[in-house]
Amino acid sequence: MTRKAHALVEAILAQARIPSAKRRRAVGRELLLHLEDSLQGARAAGQSDEESERQAIEGFGDPGEIARYFCRVYRCERAIQRVCVFGLSAAAVAVVTAAATLVLQAGVAAGFGLPFWDRHTLREIFDILATVAVYAAMVALERAFPAWRAWQIVLGGVAGALAGMALHAPFVAFGFASAAFLRMTRGSAVGWGVAPLAFAMLGILFWARLRGAYPLAAGVASWTVAGAAYQAMTHLAARVDRKLWTRLEEG
Repeated sequence: MTRKAHALVEAILAQARIPSAKRRRAVGRELLLHLEDSLQGARAAGQSDEESERQAIEGFGDPGEIARYFCRVYRCERAIQRVCVFGLSAAAVAVVTAAATLVLQAGVAAGFGLPFWDRHTLREIFDILATVAVYAAMVALERAFPAWRAWQIVLGGVAGALAGMALHAPFVAFGFASAAFLRMTRGSAVGWGVAPLAFAMLGILFWARLRGAYPLAAGVASWTVAGAAYQAMTHLAARVDRKLWTRLEEG
C-alpha cells in the first residue's frame, strides 16, 4: 500500500476518537484493505499505478465524514470509558487525599492538645470526598468538552452550591465551591500559595462563626493544611486521570 493511502488512513483515525489502540488498529487495517481493493480494481481496469492510486483515494470518500461516522459508532464506548476513568480516579485520589489530610490535621490537633476525632472530623471527610469527586468530574468533562472549561467551572460551582443548600447538605455545596476554586487556580504560578491562604481565611471565618470554640491558631493551621492538601490533590488527580486514560487507550 502506498504512502498516501497510509497517510489518509492515519488522518481518519486521528479524528475518529476510537476508544482503544486495539480497535484503532483493527479499523485501520479494514480501511487499508478497502483502499487496496479499490487500487487493485483500478489496476485490473488498465490504469497506471499513479492513476490507480489517485482514483482509489478520490473514490474513498471525504476523510472528515468517515471520521465522524466512527465517532458516532464508538460514542457509547467513549462514554463508558469516561465514566470508568472518572470513577477510578475519584476513588483513588479521594482515599489518598483524605488519608493525608486527616493525618496532618491530627498532628495539628495533637500539637495544640485538642481532640481530633469528633463530628467535625466526619464532616471534614465528607467535604474531602465531595471536593475530590466534583474535581474529578470537572477533569473528565474538560477532556470531553475542552472548549467549555470556563462555563463548566462557573455553572458547576453555582449549581452545586444551590443543590447543597436545597438538600441541607453543606458538604455538597462545599465540594462544588472548593472544586471550582481549585480548578480555576490550578496551574497558576502562585497556586501553591493561593489555595492554602484562601483556606486559612476560611479557618478564620469558621473560628469567628463558632465564637472561639477552639484556638484561632489551631483553626488556621488546620485549614491551611487542608488547602495545601487540596492543591496537591489537583496535581495527583491530573496524573491519575492521564495514566488511566493512557492505559485504557492503549488497551
